[in-house]
Amino acid sequence: MTDVRNIQLKSWKRLGCDGAYLQLRGLEGITGVYVGKLGAGASTQPERHLYEKVIFILQGEGVAEIQQRDRVPQNIQWRADSLFSPPMNTLHRLMNYSNEPALFLAITTAPMALDHYHNEQFVFNSDFSFNDRYDAEAELFRAAPRTLISRPTTGNGFGKPTLFPTFAKPRSTPKSRKARGQSHSIRNFQ
Repeated sequence: MTDVRNIQLKSWKRLGCDGAYLQLRGLEGITGVYVGKLGAGASTQPERHLYEKVIFILQGEGVAEIQQRDRVPQNIQWRADSLFSPPMNTLHRLMNYSNEPALFLAITTAPMALDHYHNEQFVFNSDFSFNDRYDAEAELFRAAPRTLISRPTTGNGFGKPTLFPTFAKPRSTPKSRKARGQSHSIRNFQ
């Protein structure tokens, strides 16, 4: 596989959209990666979970709705090449407002959380609010300055902003990833 936009997707009931889970060899039990597709005007099911998730929009445009417990929901507008991360355990969903399908890639720490707790009810239904990380402050989702994309801040990475509105397209795609020892497998599920 050289392009996740060409993966065969199947209905994924929990998310409320079509999707496919990708198992990256060498990252089993550490990182979860999946592709999801929203039809025109469709939304994912609202979800919350006790693991981190970063979403990269491959195509389409719409809104991510994010809500901290007992707070007013906030919206993040997204389009192709947007990257954002819903704060941990906030209720969130993606809404496709365009007349075309939207495609997204999500990278999560779900395998580690599920392996650690061995309890899906706890991981997906805890109502704990991480107010020290996110207390429904509107400025958290303002677009990050361009300099954060090209130059990390001192210390631990990019700092607090979790929205990078667009990234530049890669200049080239390697012709053979297998030649460099990279491999993957695709799993479809309900």
